[in-house]
Amino acid sequence: MEESFYKEYLRGAILLAPCTKMNILQGTMGYHYYNDMVDQIDLIGLYGLHGHNWEEFRPEVCAHLGRFWCDQERVWNEEPMSARTLSHFFQMGIEGRFQEYADSYIQGKQHRITADIPIENISHTPIAVFYGDADRVCPMDTVEWMMETVGHMVYGNY
Repeated sequence: MEESFYKEYLRGAILLAPCTKMNILQGTMGYHYYNDMVDQIDLIGLYGLHGHNWEEFRPEVCAHLGRFWCDQERVWNEEPMSARTLSHFFQMGIEGRFQEYADSYIQGKQHRITADIPIENISHTPIAVFYGDADRVCPMDTVEWMMETVGHMVYGNY
């Protein structure tokens, strides 16, 4: 895709707090929490957080996922996010890898590891990276890993 589309139409990329490996839900406890959370998200039919129909879903989120998730819009003050994106972030945090989304993740260990997202193949798109040094969810070492893996295409980090 970078060869055919991005090379021609994308002059460069600016990554704001890129998160390739989240520092959350690591290990077995995280996996069990993830399974429970996904079951609850499926039960209430939640497709996104903080976006369209959030106020309609909020009572269900509070009832099934707890106060922590219920109050996240106020705490994070963020843009809408799909439930699948959240699941993907959690999968990468549990596994400690920047990997593709696993549809069958909760079906056992053999379904948890997917292909790496091949960021080392970025060779035509210059990248500038902005990140915080006190980010607890996406710590600096994960950003530095990403910059090292991408290599010479990172032309600035701030």
